[in-house]
Amino acid sequence: MTKAICILLFLLPVCLLHAQSDFFVLKKGQRTIRRFHEKGPIIFQHKNGDWFTGDITSIANDSFVFRQEIIYYYLMGTDTVHLGGMHFSINDIKAFPKPGIRFHYVNNDLEVNRGAGHVHWYWVKSGWLFRTGALGYVGLRTANGLIDHDLSFNAAQAVIPAGLFLAGVLMHRKWKFYLPVDKKYHIEYLRMTKPSSEHSAP
Repeated sequence: MTKAICILLFLLPVCLLHAQSDFFVLKKGQRTIRRFHEKGPIIFQHKNGDWFTGDITSIANDSFVFRQEIIYYYLMGTDTVHLGGMHFSINDIKAFPKPGIRFHYVNNDLEVNRGAGHVHWYWVKSGWLFRTGALGYVGLRTANGLIDHDLSFNAAQAVIPAGLFLAGVLMHRKWKFYLPVDKKYHIEYLRMTKPSSEHSAP
């Protein structure tokens, strides 16, 4: 029994070392924001502007093999398709979604699900509420003016909605639902395996 335990304790580190695989992380300065491992999910924007969602099947030599998930919507339901064997370099990644952002397919294109409950205050942060509120106020004031035959606006009636609309435009330009890979956010590749041709992705 003791001999078996000794053998197990000897083999355990070897097995753990063999099980380790390369991975990469998204960092903000020296702080790790997100980790990406083999068999794990990933959502990213390619440098050509397209968004992809699916699973990482393997990682090696600054690249990864990806299995894309696509959901097709029909009148009677949905159909999920997986496309495997897609090779990407980590340099192909342009951006990652911010935490809490959810995606869904619209006309076979992956887009942000702005109606998802996990999209933290999208309607406010993106300025949509301010822009829509300002336009709604002007529309309502114009409709009432047509009824009363008085389309004049006093200073407050003109300045307040204009200010709200401008604030909404500025917020829309500033707020982003993604983390761009740039000087602020960068990807670090961590090698855990020895370079080998059998691990290389073409």
